[in-house]
Amino acid sequence: MALTTSLLALILIWAGTAAKKPGPTCDQHEFERNVHDCLSDFNKSMETSGYQDGCPWPTVRRFYVKLKNCVDNLAVASWSTHRHRGFQNALH
Repeated sequence: MALTTSLLALILIWAGTAAKKPGPTCDQHEFERNVHDCLSDFNKSMETSGYQDGCPWPTVRRFYVKLKNCVDNLAVASWSTHRHRGFQNALH
């Protein structure tokens, strides 16, 4: 029985399904406040591009890339800020 339990634990650990300590989460409120700016810039760019006049893809691709990068950067920044605040709170 002990061998079966040990084998099961080993299989779960190897498969990555054993319980893991959760990492820090992002600062969701900061992220949501700032993502609005990314969307606003994207919408302004799309409005001035004339995307409704024809096949817009080659012209507007850079706007989508800029939007993706903006949101990605916000996600990293909000997670880092949350992590930094947690570290600062631990020091006090």
